[in-house]
Amino acid sequence: MGILNPHPVDKSSSNLSYLGAAAISGLPGVGKTALVRKAAAIAVSRHWFPGAALFMDLNGYDLDPEERIWPPQLFGGLLRALGVNIDDIPASEDEQATAYHDRLSRLAANGKSVLLIFDSVSDSRQVRSLLPQDRIHRVLITSRDTLGELPAQLLGISALGVDDGIEVLKVALRRRHPGDSRLADDPNTVRRLAEVCAGLPLALQIVAALLAVEADLPAAELLDGLIEERTRLSAMTFTEDWAVRAAFDLSYARLSEDLAWVFRIASVTPGPDSSLEMISAACGKAIAEARLSVMRLGRAHLIDRRAKRWHMHDLVRLYATEQLRPGERKSALDRLVRHCASTASAAKRRYIAVPGDAAPTDFDTQQSALGWFRQERTSLVSVIRSASKEDSHQSTCANLAVSLSPFFTHTRHLQDWLMTASIGLSCAQSTGDRLLEGRAWINLGGALRETRKFPHSCVALRSAASMCREVGDQYGEGQAWCNLGAALQQMRQFEEACSALRKARAICVEIADRRGEVSAWINLGTALQQMRRFGEAQPALERAREIGQAIGNRGIEGKALNNLGLVRLQVRRFKEAIPALDQARACCQETDDSYGEAKALTNLGIALQEVGRPEDAVAVLEQARALFRDLDDRHGDALACTNLGLALRASSRGGDAIVVLKESIEIHRSLEDRYHEALSWNNLALAFGDEEQYSEAIAACRTAIAIHKEGGDRHEEAQAWSNLASILRRDAQFDPSLAADRCALEGYRATGDGRRQAEILLTSGLILSEEGDLDQAVSTLKSAQKIYCAIGDRSGEGFASLSLALALQEVGQKDQALATLDQALSAFEETEDQHGQGHAWMSRGLVFWFAERPPEAIAAFDNARRLLLDAGDLAGAARACGHVASVLLDVGQVEQAITALTGAVELYGQLGDHGAEAGELDRLGSILQDAGRHDEGDAASERASRLYQLSHEKAKTSGVGT
Repeated sequence: MGILNPHPVDKSSSNLSYLGAAAISGLPGVGKTALVRKAAAIAVSRHWFPGAALFMDLNGYDLDPEERIWPPQLFGGLLRALGVNIDDIPASEDEQATAYHDRLSRLAANGKSVLLIFDSVSDSRQVRSLLPQDRIHRVLITSRDTLGELPAQLLGISALGVDDGIEVLKVALRRRHPGDSRLADDPNTVRRLAEVCAGLPLALQIVAALLAVEADLPAAELLDGLIEERTRLSAMTFTEDWAVRAAFDLSYARLSEDLAWVFRIASVTPGPDSSLEMISAACGKAIAEARLSVMRLGRAHLIDRRAKRWHMHDLVRLYATEQLRPGERKSALDRLVRHCASTASAAKRRYIAVPGDAAPTDFDTQQSALGWFRQERTSLVSVIRSASKEDSHQSTCANLAVSLSPFFTHTRHLQDWLMTASIGLSCAQSTGDRLLEGRAWINLGGALRETRKFPHSCVALRSAASMCREVGDQYGEGQAWCNLGAALQQMRQFEEACSALRKARAICVEIADRRGEVSAWINLGTALQQMRRFGEAQPALERAREIGQAIGNRGIEGKALNNLGLVRLQVRRFKEAIPALDQARACCQETDDSYGEAKALTNLGIALQEVGRPEDAVAVLEQARALFRDLDDRHGDALACTNLGLALRASSRGGDAIVVLKESIEIHRSLEDRYHEALSWNNLALAFGDEEQYSEAIAACRTAIAIHKEGGDRHEEAQAWSNLASILRRDAQFDPSLAADRCALEGYRATGDGRRQAEILLTSGLILSEEGDLDQAVSTLKSAQKIYCAIGDRSGEGFASLSLALALQEVGQKDQALATLDQALSAFEETEDQHGQGHAWMSRGLVFWFAERPPEAIAAFDNARRLLLDAGDLAGAARACGHVASVLLDVGQVEQAITALTGAVELYGQLGDHGAEAGELDRLGSILQDAGRHDEGDAASERASRLYQLSHEKAKTSGVGT
């Protein structure tokens, strides 16, 4: 209302640009007149206009130009309304104009402000000479056009939102029938009524009036008559004059023939909005020429500009569609589809181009091609949906759908991809073009794989490979095998996956398809990594990275680095894994690949957890979840959520871990992803176990077992049995735990997973050692070592040998223990596992220490410290320093022991492990006291006491909400 106040408190804040005039514009029926009438009534009630408040309808949009009102027709009436005696009104137009402005000036001089409302103005000349020259007066002008040539503030009115539309319907019906409850009783129907009215007040008022005059008409029945688009405008009619179509007729009639043609053709561009380029293509006009026409339609409010795109109101679009003349829709759609297909093809060629390719000139960079897709995605999807219904566009639609596939992969608009790929295949099949059909099968297979419909994806991709081979399309065949390998890998059919990927790689090498070759290397490396064949996986991924760098494709390089980082993580080369994952994240950020960035962050979170930085892992995994949520990738979010739960466990925040893992279960359940739901139940069981909530943990394990059994996944069922065995042991249920272990072993034997069998034996051997059954422990650990050797798992062999050596040392077989540790070291060196090497040297140090060979023990512990530091295992390095200190104390080298123990304290401090830091400080304080360094000893003990307190407080608050 501040715009109408003739005496604003803060004159500098007035928004009026000229003598208090404001021009309100908007599409027909949007409520301009109702708005200014309401505002005027409020202003008058506040006594703002003692001079007069006058309303004049200038009929600017009447189909008969003779009915439009011009200033000469108004001066006499205005003078009378402003208090001039009829006998004092001059006869000539010029004299009347002078008298009109004189009268306004005298009223202004006496402080009597006037409000003038000029409604339905189509031409600025209708009001220009009527604008007052005194700032005390106010003028409101309504128009369907933006009257930019007037010296007045321009205000635009848009349609209402759905909730506001619902309120308008309810109020309008209540005014006519106060007790009518039809809309209140049926909220779903009233919402749909508001939606079909598209927020247009005129339509809403007509619908309310139709309900009011038919008191027995159910709202749902009225809605049925409005649903069909072809008859909707006819249904929104109360009388011949009070109808939505009649309102639009007045604006359409004012358009020139050329502008009316652009208006009609603009309705052919499908989707909620269109770019200028799309409208230009549909019209067959140059961009500059189309821009002028669209801007003129915008000034007439028949189309609106929204964030660099043009939007046509739903009802206006229906009206424009009704006005299309024979042949116009088909010719416009022909032009539009050809434009989309040729531009998409050029964008794809630029996006996948490698050095040496003849890249199209339409797009300068890969990012510009991607930017075009992001801007036009909704229109492209709508074009495919619309054009696929026309026989003449089948081939073009199929090619368009295929061209968009790499962009859908990048942006993760997976449901759009699946829908367009399905339409594209249907179109391709109707053409009889086998090469095109093969490419369409590849496109659909990729979309099915990314939407996790793996069995259907494999069927589609096998059809694609066969068809491409049949027509000699080697490029397509290579793509098909590569995608098939990736799908089989997701189904855990690793040998078949590797076979398919090797075929893909061979074809791509033969035809010099470097991009296809690098994709095959990445997928092959990933499959080998999941098979724990790390020695083969790493070179494959290194090769992929090299090719990515050679062709200057940072996106591919990022994917290779991400998977390479995961391999290094699994062979416990953490100091190399973390930089690789950081680089992967940087590559993804550089190429605007949010999905790849989220995956890299997820893996980085796992790595940080492994090197004893769980709080950093939590922060990184929360970033990953945010990115997945932005992409609306619920599956990725659920996986990041699961890993976040594990990081929270490692942070001693068991309560938070339980909350997050329950959320992960709910997401997987909503996605009907039973496999990952069961994995989350497994992890939830471990979190319950950490909190000593054993009954809940056991129930969670049994749920995981049931789901895996239902899905026929013996392998993961065995893992759940293994977890159950571990939890039962912690709950002192030893006999049931042995039974669970046997079930796990049976499952792993049935699925031929020697590595998992060895893991269970390794775990059992460690438990037997802890329980003092050392002979049985040695036997069990030897079995584990033997299986690891048989399957060629050098990493597992190293850990089994390490555990066996400790058991041998416990039974007094020191020489055998040292020989076994040599085996462990050899295995860890071969797999470049510095972490494993460090622990092997740690164990050698313990054997030498117990054998009373201090120099060798100190050397071994020092090697362990160095290797564990290099591996990023600060906790392990700290323990090595503590062991060195103990050996040095045994041989009386107190000062050196103090130095070693100080190193342990510093490392625990870096980790933030207050409990361990306090323990070593306590020990250091005692040693310093014994050495006569009382002040230092007291200081160390006091600091230890403070850290114990801090550790205790942290333990009390762990698990309180994230």
